[in-house]
Amino acid sequence: FRLRLKLPKSESVKAFRLAIQNTAYSFWVNDSLLAMTGKFGTSKESMEPKYLPRTFEFYTKEDNLSIVMNVSNFHNRFGGVRTPIEFGLSRDIKVARERSIALDLFIFGSLFIIGLYYFAIYLLRRRDLSALYFAIYSLMFSVKSILEGERFLIQLFPDFPWEWDLKISYIITFMAPALFGTFLRSIFKKEFHKTVLRFVQIISVILIVITLFTQARIYSFLAVPHQIYLIPLGLYVFYVFCKAIRNKRVGAKILLAGFIVYFILAAINDSLYSSGIIQTFYMSAYALFLFVLSQGLVLAIRFSNAFGAVEKLTTDLSKTNKAYGRFIPYEF
Repeated sequence: FRLRLKLPKSESVKAFRLAIQNTAYSFWVNDSLLAMTGKFGTSKESMEPKYLPRTFEFYTKEDNLSIVMNVSNFHNRFGGVRTPIEFGLSRDIKVARERSIALDLFIFGSLFIIGLYYFAIYLLRRRDLSALYFAIYSLMFSVKSILEGERFLIQLFPDFPWEWDLKISYIITFMAPALFGTFLRSIFKKEFHKTVLRFVQIISVILIVITLFTQARIYSFLAVPHQIYLIPLGLYVFYVFCKAIRNKRVGAKILLAGFIVYFILAAINDSLYSSGIIQTFYMSAYALFLFVLSQGLVLAIRFSNAFGAVEKLTTDLSKTNKAYGRFIPYEF
């Protein structure tokens, strides 16, 4: 890819900001190698794939820039330049990157703490498995939040294998429907049919096994069928929520509102973005954060109602004992 830029005369420090590209590239400005992510090559053996957003600074007095970007891909179903390249003053590019990293870390920290909190609740009250499913779901997506966006985990461990970086993201994506379905059935048993849950779990297991034992150039083709499969599944979940609302189940309205936001931002936006149809960004982590808050609120309401019922039973029992003591002496 080649591009020529004509700039106003200025001696300020400029910068480029590149998100992940499929799957390795070298970036040249005025015949000078400015940066390289992975190792560009003309064959699978000569290249090394890498997903790592980068920001490159440079200083120039020239008003004409000749940009050449060599991109190679022999490992994924998508190749080439997937995302726009940002260019501007160094200070502006830095601010945008730092803001993006801060938001990713906020999502990670929030989901991680929420997951630990509900895991602790499960340890204290093991009969209610909904807290355990919710904890695993939150912890799982806290990891996914730092494997996308600015990919903070890869920033910390740049030698982390690209194949496993992608495998983990796919496994979490394929596991999510089964885990979410299990969580929903734990709180809406009458509304969420057991047969549907078993079907979703089997599909997730099959996809995860394929991901574990094949390479990215094979399992990456599962993304589109999985996205199509999520459409009827999402409609069924919507039906479950509507049925739960009709049955006046606690928290059904809150979960439905969170699900609608999550389905629009995560399922629709991310599917279109990953397929290259629209140019936005991955919103699943942010949508999930809002959805997790709605789920956490529902669990909090359920636990509050349970504690309220216990307090009421305790009070009623105390009153009964006092009334009983009026007619029957404590000692004979």
